[in-house]
Amino acid sequence: MKKKDFYTEVDKVGDQDRATLVKIHGFLDEATAPEMDKQLVSMIDKGRIRFVFDCTEMKYIASSGIGVFIRLFGVVSEKDGDFVFIHVRPEIQRIFSMLGLEKLFKFRPSLQAALKEFS
Repeated sequence: MKKKDFYTEVDKVGDQDRATLVKIHGFLDEATAPEMDKQLVSMIDKGRIRFVFDCTEMKYIASSGIGVFIRLFGVVSEKDGDFVFIHVRPEIQRIFSMLGLEKLFKFRPSLQAALKEFS
């Protein structure tokens, strides 16, 4: 996939902007995963350690994209942070399930439910 098939929108959400909402658009694959990783590392370096990933517009995720989230989980966990996925498409949810990642990652139906994880 071309990088133009992927982009993110970022906003601070929750009480006192406690979490970072990342809306993922397009294909998270070997061509775009490094860009996503770089964006997330930059946010973590600025002290952002709580993330909500809105997957409404994420069309596809490859193993390299999943790798970004596994790595991120380790980094934010060390800093007492966390992240939650919302609005995950059923076909993408199945990938997480098949890999056993539903036991590691949190999935919630809405932004409000996700933000409760950080209170």
